[in-house]
Formats: sequence, structure tokens, C-alpha cells
Amino acid sequence: MVRQQADENDLDQKNFINALERLRNGINDDKTIDDWKFLLKREIKPNNIEEFSDVIRIFPDNSTCTKYNHTKLKELNMPICRLNAENNSPIAKNINEEYFYGLNNTVNIAINSKITLTTNLWTSKGLVNGANGIIRDIIYPNETNYRNGLPSVLLIEFDYYIGPLSNRLFELSERYVGTGLSNSIPLVVRLVKEYKEGFESRYIEYPTPLSFSSVQKTNK
Repeated sequence: MVRQQADENDLDQKNFINALERLRNGINDDKTIDDWKFLLKREIKPNNIEEFSDVIRIFPDNSTCTKYNHTKLKELNMPICRLNAENNSPIAKNINEEYFYGLNNTVNIAINSKITLTTNLWTSKGLVNGANGIIRDIIYPNETNYRNGLPSVLLIEFDYYIGPLSNRLFELSERYVGTGLSNSIPLVVRLVKEYKEGFESRYIEYPTPLSFSSVQKTNK
């Protein structure tokens, strides 16, 4: 949970934070009506609905969140890549994703889609579980047969990454000349092992589910 902090010169921010404080504490006093009127300023109406098209949303369950993410993915009007995890057995395929650190058996992505990292890769540099980013490119080992197998690399621009950049990758490939992608980093698949029913299950997938909707999904 992130505590709201107000800009000293922004009256709306102050009013909003004060309203949240009273709401959290269940205070019903002479300011309640003022809080209600203040919050009505941000009510979604037919004439201002576009203002809220890209705001963060929090859904009551994962299925609603997934449906919204897929809707936003289609709106990108980009080719959609379905990434099917590589499993070493039917047992691995059917094991709940919670046992594989949130890795999904199937992930749909596209260039410019928003994602959330679901594992800690480099915590001191900002690549932490919950970090948000945007996929800037999807690289397959064989571009003529991209429907089979996982990509070699995803190029992702993370919001708060502060580590080194793979400039050498961009120098070697003409496809990135002048693209402005030098602030993206390459991400490869993750291998997770889990012992279930006496067998070692292996699960290979990208830890990057779609995240157009919320900072963190509500698990129910």
C-alpha cells in the first residue's frame, strides 16, 4: 500500500487525502457532505469518460481483470503473440500457477502492451516483483516460424529501472537504429521446478503477465 502524499500547493490533493483519511476511519461529521461533493467532481459521465480511459483500475476478481487486459490488448491493433509455457509433463501443465511463482501457462502479449514483472530479478536496480513496464519488441529465434516455441528475448522498458543498458545489443542490430529503444532491456524466460506427486515438474515461461488494469490484482 502506498500512502498518498499531498503537494503543499495543490488544494485538490489535500482535500482528496483528507477525504480518504476520514473514509478510512469511518468518520461521519459536518465534512462528510463536503467530501461527497468533492469526490463527485471525478464522477465518470458520458461527456468525460475518455479522461478515464487509461487510469489504473482495481477489479474485485482476477477473471474481470483478465477480461479487461485482453480488451486493452486488442485495442493496440498489434499482432498478438500467445506464449505457451514449456512443460516437461502433463502434471506440470495442470499445476496451479501459484506453485510456479505466478507464472501463467499461457500469456498473450503484443508490442506496446503493459506488463508487470512477477519475480525479483535485480532488486537493487528496480527489477522487482510488481515492477511495471512496456514491451517494446518481441524477438524470435526464427522469425518465419514464430508460432512455435517461445521468443528468445522480450525487450521491455521498465518504469523505474536504474541499471545498465544493453547498448551493445542495439549497436549490433540495424533494426534498432534510430528507434529510441536503447532504454529497454532484454528479458529471457524463467525456469521453475516444483516437486508434485513424486515427480519433478519443470515450467518455462516469461514472468510478464498483462497489466493494463491495476498496480496489483486482487486475489480472490
